Amino acid sequence: MWLTLLGLVLGEKLMGIPGMILAPVVLHYIKVEASRNKVSDLASDESQSRKAA
Repeated sequence: MWLTLLGLVLGEKLMGIPGMILAPVVLHYIKVEASRNKVSDLASDESQSRKAA
């Protein structure tokens, strides 16, 4: 909730009304992309690629 409020305020300061409209969309996109890349997944991928090399 606080992240959305911060995004709305920051979007309004940077871009005005369009920034307030885009803030929740951009925050959702960042959350989805960040959740796709887990640290444990990256570590296991690196160890598998090192074994293959």
